[in-house]
Amino acid sequence: MVITQIHRMNPDLHDSCNTFLSGQSNSLIYHTPKFISFLAGVTESEECSLAAVCDGRITGILPALYRQGPFGYAVNSLPFFGTPAGVLAEDRETERALLEKFMDSTHDAASVQIVANPFADAEYAAFEHDLEDVRISQMTELLPDESEGTLWGSFDSSARRNIRKAIKSGVCVKIRNDMLDFLHDQHRLNMKTIGGSVKPSAFFEQLPSSLRAGTDYELFVALHDNEPAAALLLFLHGNYAEYYIPVIKAEFRSMQPLSLIIYEAMLEVRKRGIVRWNWGGTWLTQDGVYRFKKKWAARESEYRYRIKLSNSDILGLTQETLLREYPFFYTVPFASLINEKPK
Repeated sequence: MVITQIHRMNPDLHDSCNTFLSGQSNSLIYHTPKFISFLAGVTESEECSLAAVCDGRITGILPALYRQGPFGYAVNSLPFFGTPAGVLAEDRETERALLEKFMDSTHDAASVQIVANPFADAEYAAFEHDLEDVRISQMTELLPDESEGTLWGSFDSSARRNIRKAIKSGVCVKIRNDMLDFLHDQHRLNMKTIGGSVKPSAFFEQLPSSLRAGTDYELFVALHDNEPAAALLLFLHGNYAEYYIPVIKAEFRSMQPLSLIIYEAMLEVRKRGIVRWNWGGTWLTQDGVYRFKKKWAARESEYRYRIKLSNSDILGLTQETLLREYPFFYTVPFASLINEKPK
């Protein structure tokens, strides 16, 4: 009888892990050893991923990072703005073994969280959790056997109108992986304008040395009279293109350059055999973001954050305290905090 063993992920298993992922139609770049290493560097955290090994090969993984804090250590699968990973396995038995080992190995953590892969059919009955949070996943199919006209026709009329407006305004789109500084600067400005959370400088600085431009990511830039007007960072892996960081300069917004980027990028990645455009997660309260993604023939489904809370003192903290002490890690839903409840 062949026995499945659960190991802590280590560099000796990376090649086997990549082989396993190449055979999984719903694996994401977030499952890859190189991305997890990149994320550990950006978030200043440590890896505690698990791998199931059977007969010398990996049959399942559960990526995870942890960070120490004053109220105990927090574990996420994965941190950094709700990066989805969760368990990915060849069968239910392996899936359950990974989840049970994960619970056992993190039993003394203050908070343990899993963001489920929206596209995998994993079951989480073996992960005994206390809290849940919900997001909406939106994804556009980029079927390679469809004509360009079929893809175009699937978009809402307002999306098509915006693309035409960008073209008429003289906007053109190019892949410019040398323009990460523009992406970084404009991201800061855009987030400041809307009061959003800014990705740290380390993300942009470490990206080109951690992942491969042209293979793991592409930066699409919209230009008007050779001046950058907007940009979109896409992550690429297997069947999926990940819509990750869009930016736009305010003075060009009326020209709709981002709409043209999205369309051109969809056509480009489809030529490379990528069949799914993942828009990422949307909060239930983000109506505007939801409607924007829906215009691009996005199909939707719900997925969950599952949280095991061992240190209930966390519920008495404030949102600001948790963000300060566990930067980029998800500990509990803010709505569950005692001090955040409406009076």
